[in-house]
Amino acid sequence: MTPCELLDVGAGLSPYKQMITSKNINYYSQDFSGYQPNRNLDGFQESSWDYPVHDYICDILEIDIGRKFDIVLCTEVLEHVPDPIRAFEVLVALLKPGGTLIITVPIMSLADQAPFWFHSGLTPYWFEHWAVRSELDRFNISLHGDFVDLEIQNMKTFFEFRKPWRIPGLARLHGVYFRKLSFFVKEEVRSSGGFGTLFVGIKK
Repeated sequence: MTPCELLDVGAGLSPYKQMITSKNINYYSQDFSGYQPNRNLDGFQESSWDYPVHDYICDILEIDIGRKFDIVLCTEVLEHVPDPIRAFEVLVALLKPGGTLIITVPIMSLADQAPFWFHSGLTPYWFEHWAVRSELDRFNISLHGDFVDLEIQNMKTFFEFRKPWRIPGLARLHGVYFRKLSFFVKEEVRSSGGFGTLFVGIKK
């Protein structure tokens, strides 16, 4: 029986490699390997970023689509590429017939890893729009969290004060009380946000 093959697109530091290989799945990774932290740029920058050796070092649009995979994984990447539509088309093209595409992306994010931050996020409706125009046979889209979850996350970021004004536990305490008050939030407000979008598609 031929082993299942997975390509991790925009793999970065390959955080899922060990978990995937433990399932007897052949793991391959791709990244453009061009990000370097720069504190002179806006937003969040990693403290360090040492790329592992990837199987494919190239732009996402330059991956050889002649090579096909059973699973294509792309986590928190599309907000960092200038043309997510073409990138989505490449991801689908990399699948074998019956292969599975798994994508996660924030629905709304703060600037990070500049200058490679081009979109704050992508909605479930973006994926639905392009999925029905693709070679995917079926797909499932889910939104993780809601407006309340997103606001608690943002306030945790807000309360990360500079030292020595940082108060341990303040962000967690705020989250507890904000969650209790969420009972009064209108449903239309609650459903207007979330952490991110999970997309799973199967190729024809």
